[in-house]
Parts: sequence; structure tokens; C-alpha cells
Amino acid sequence: MPRLLRKLLVFWIPIAVYIALIVSLSSMTRPPVLLSFPLSDKLLHFAEYAILAILIARALCSLDLLGCSVWKVGAATVAAALFIGGLDELYQSLVPHRCAEWLDLAADCLGAVAGVAIYFLVAGFAARRRVTAADG
Repeated sequence: MPRLLRKLLVFWIPIAVYIALIVSLSSMTRPPVLLSFPLSDKLLHFAEYAILAILIARALCSLDLLGCSVWKVGAATVAAALFIGGLDELYQSLVPHRCAEWLDLAADCLGAVAGVAIYFLVAGFAARRRVTAADG
């Protein structure tokens, strides 16, 4: 399989599928209640966008355009997640019985920052393990 096609399938298609999942959830006029405590929807936004950020950071690092720099990839990832989150909130405002909330977007942003941090912590740990295994 050509390298470019492999990168597309492994790194970029999962992002498209995940965004489609986000849009499908946003399209529900009455989404299922998964958690029932105050601000539980903000926790779900946080988790949803943390996962999205992990996928985006992973894909950006696969390109080697930004050198997999924590700051460059992190900024690009959070900006992309905020853009997607903003469009999602705008879309939700058009769905019957749904509304856009700036606190949802704030939770999306915090989740994206957490997702970037998780991605780089795990990637750093994995890199150290590879170095240790190669030295061993």
C-alpha cells in the first residue's frame, strides 16, 4: 500500500469519522442523557474534544510538517478543535430543541488542551521506552 494512502487511512480517516460522529450527535433533537449531574454535558464536551485533539495531534505529527513540536502541533490542534467546536455549536443552534452555549465551547477548548497534553505525554513515554529497549 502506498505510504500516502496508508497515512490517509491510519491518521486522517479516523478524524473524519469522529467528526461525523460529533455532527450526528449534534443532529439529535433530544440526545440521550449519558450522565445526570450538574454540568455533566460539559464533561462530555471535554472528553469528546480531548479525543478529537488526540486524533488531530497524532495526524499532524505523522506529517512531520511541524516537526512534532509540542507548541506548534498543540496550537494547531487546539485551533482546529476550536474551529470544529465553533461550527458544531453554530450547527446545534439550528437544530430544533438544541442551543449553542459558549460554556460548551469552553469545555471543548479545555478538552482539546487536555487531549494535546495526553497525546504528548503518551508519545514521550513511548519514545523513552523505545530508546531504553534499543539500548538494552
